[in-house]
Parts: sequence; structure tokens; C-alpha cells
Amino acid sequence: MQAIVLGFAGIRNAVQSPTLELHPKMPAFAEEISFSIIWKGSPVGILLKQNSVSVQNKGNLQLSLSIFDQILQSIPRIGEKIEAMIISEIGEIDRFNDAKKLVAFAGVDPSVYSSSKFTASINRITKRGSFRLRHALYMAVQSGIWDARKKKTTDEIIPRNKELREFYEKNEKKENPSE
Repeated sequence: MQAIVLGFAGIRNAVQSPTLELHPKMPAFAEEISFSIIWKGSPVGILLKQNSVSVQNKGNLQLSLSIFDQILQSIPRIGEKIEAMIISEIGEIDRFNDAKKLVAFAGVDPSVYSSSKFTASINRITKRGSFRLRHALYMAVQSGIWDARKKKTTDEIIPRNKELREFYEKNEKKENPSE
């Protein structure tokens, strides 16, 4: 078991660091490896696949996580699971020369329908890239725009991520001007 945890998961600085550091190296013969560890007194579930890493904090303590030396930044209302999915799907960010290539990799770039005399006015995303990354980005946006009550004793409803909700509502009005 220790060989799996230290070898395949690549857990480093287990004693000294406050951050759980993973440098996974999946063997070619295994499709996935799943195990649980106790990290700083809190249970953590880890699922390694050939192209992704999932980490589930099963305890009550906040988990600081680093995968391939990329410390996950906290985005309001987006949990460790979605952040880990995004980072594990993107991998080495340096392989993308510009943002357009990352957008294409995610499959969220617009498709263009045109012929010699016709250009479509409504275009959809290509969906050619990583469906897991697209799904993680979708879940991140959904968790950001959902409303949450400020307190149980008040009827005031506030968005979980105010800036994202304002951007969403502004663009929704452009698409549906009759509402």
C-alpha cells in the first residue's frame, strides 16, 4: 500500500508540508487506482486514472492541495473537486501558447458555419476538446451563479459569486430581450 501511495500517487513532503502534494504517475497496465489516506487527521479519498485525478475531502478540515506543483486557488463557491478536475484535465498549462488554444482544447470555441454567400448568425460550441474539462467548467459556472440565502432568518437572496451572476444576467438579457 505504501508503494502505491508514495509511488503512483507521488505524495511528497507528507510530514513537513501543510499542503497535500500529488505528482501522480499511473502505470500503463492500470486503468484506475483508488485509495484513502489520513492527511493531517482528516480522511481523504484519492482516485487516479490515466488522464485525471480526483480528490475527495471526507473530513471537516480545509484541505490545501497541490497537483504537479500547481496550488489550487480558491474561487468563490467552487470546491476542491471541480478545481482538481480542471487542473488535472488541463495538465501542463505551458503547452498552450495562447488562450485560444486552451479554449479549443476545452471545446468551447464557437463553430463557424459559412459557405460562399451564407454565414450563420447563431453558432454553437465545437465540443471537440476534452468533455471532462467542459463538464468541470460548466459545473464551476453553475455553482457560481446559483443563488443562496444569506441567513436562514432573512428572505434576502444573494448570488454565491456576485460578479459571475451579474455577467450571466447581462448576457442572458442580450439573448432574451423579450424577458
